[in-house]
Amino acid sequence: MRVVICSHGPAAQGMFASVELIAGPQEDVAVITHEEAVIPEELGQEMYQKLQDMGRQSDEPAIIFVDQPYGLPYEAAMTCKAIHPSIMVATGYNMTMLVEFFIKRGQMAPAELVNHLKMVGRDAIDIADFKQEIVH
Repeated sequence: MRVVICSHGPAAQGMFASVELIAGPQEDVAVITHEEAVIPEELGQEMYQKLQDMGRQSDEPAIIFVDQPYGLPYEAAMTCKAIHPSIMVATGYNMTMLVEFFIKRGQMAPAELVNHLKMVGRDAIDIADFKQEIVH
């Protein structure tokens, strides 16, 4: 499954570098950092072009991870999805979600994988309690 990771600023680059430290080198990935004023359609075109550059069929499932819902990267990804319905858009990604994606892609059906990622991403969010950690 092809993937684009996009963020406001350089967060996507740092997250993907960390993913590769944990899960090893990855293929069929493009990282886009949104750092200047563009319109969603232009960024969406860049996202789609990156997916096309991976040399796969345009109807093959692909996923675009964006850092937050309703920001410009999200709007761009949804513009891309409106034209190409096989593209899935995941918002609010975290390290656990990204690592799990790269470990499990190819092992699960796309719809099953995105549902799994949603659960894993949510479960990874917690506020650690020092006292509680000592007891366990």
